[in-house]
Amino acid sequence: MNQNIEYIIIGAAAGWAAFYLIRRVYKAFRIKDDGCEGSCGCAAADLKKSKKLS
Repeated sequence: MNQNIEYIIIGAAAGWAAFYLIRRVYKAFRIKDDGCEGSCGCAAADLKKSKKLS
């Protein structure tokens, strides 16, 4: 295999891995818009539960 093609394959794999990690970090630390996760009993939690049931 040509060495340039190997660099392209390695670069593509590293780029995809970097994109995946950045996306996961962004999702882990972003502020959610729809209130809590449903464990506090507030109105937003009730709305979220009703959306999941329907």
